[in-house]
Amino acid sequence: MTNMSSFKEIKKRKRDGDYELVAEALGLSKATIRSIVNERRGDRHHVLVAFDILFRLRDIYPKLVQQYIEGELKEEVDIKFFDVDIDK
Repeated sequence: MTNMSSFKEIKKRKRDGDYELVAEALGLSKATIRSIVNERRGDRHHVLVAFDILFRLRDIYPKLVQQYIEGELKEEVDIKFFDVDIDK
C-alpha cells in the first residue's frame, strides 16, 4: 500500500458505519476509534492502516463486480490475488 490515509482524509472519506467496521476489525470500541481519528490518543498507526485497507477495498470492489459481470471471472476470487490496479 503506497499512500496511507491521514486522519484529515479519514474524516473526509469515512461513511456511516466505518468507525464500527474498523473498531470490530481491530478489537477496539467505536469510541476509541473516534478518539484516535480525532487525535486525542497517540496509538494510531494500526488505525491508519485499517482505514487505508477499508478505503482501498471500497475502490476495488466495483472493479471486481464489473469483471465478474463481463465474464472475466468464472469462480470465487481470493482478494489477495485480485489483479486490478487500485492506484488508477
